[in-house]
Amino acid sequence: VTRIPEAAAKGEKTAKIVAKRINDALSNEEFLAAGRFSNADIMLYIACGFFRVMKWTPQDELEHLGRWYAAMTDRGFAG
Repeated sequence: VTRIPEAAAKGEKTAKIVAKRINDALSNEEFLAAGRFSNADIMLYIACGFFRVMKWTPQDELEHLGRWYAAMTDRGFAG
């Protein structure tokens, strides 16, 4: 697969903007949506794993996302 540097840079910039928004949303919430554990939490946990392709771990940089990520890991659903 050919990687297009311009597309990759745009995707990474967008991912960081979205991660910041999610971090802000988690500042007063335990879960991402519906006030309870949901599919949104599962999808976000998986997305955090995919960020490794960018060699980026937003859960290490963003306070509320980091707290949320640790809580989801502690739930044990991620194996």
